[in-house]
Amino acid sequence: SQQSTQQVKTVARVKQPGDLAPAFTMAQVAAGKVVYEGYCAVCHGSTLVNGTFGTPLAGAYFDRQWKGKHVGAFYEKSRTMPPAAPKSLTAQQYADVVAYVLERNG
Repeated sequence: SQQSTQQVKTVARVKQPGDLAPAFTMAQVAAGKVVYEGYCAVCHGSTLVNGTFGTPLAGAYFDRQWKGKHVGAFYEKSRTMPPAAPKSLTAQQYADVVAYVLERNG
């Protein structure tokens, strides 16, 4: 949707060779941590890699799945969560979680 596409642009932009890392604010990261802990950690784990039900959102597995891909694809995937209630968070909450996950992955 138009709104979700615009939201992604506020979180990050495509990284080009020699470019800066995706742009997001530390306020987004902090807000994303709160949302993650409240909605995501139950499946993906408190450390992003120790989840019982969800795939790791950091480390080697995350790199293999997402490195080199457009951040918009990760944002859209995040909107399929949680599995029992996809798109149940606000666009800003999903954007903040994406910022948190990206920041945790360096």
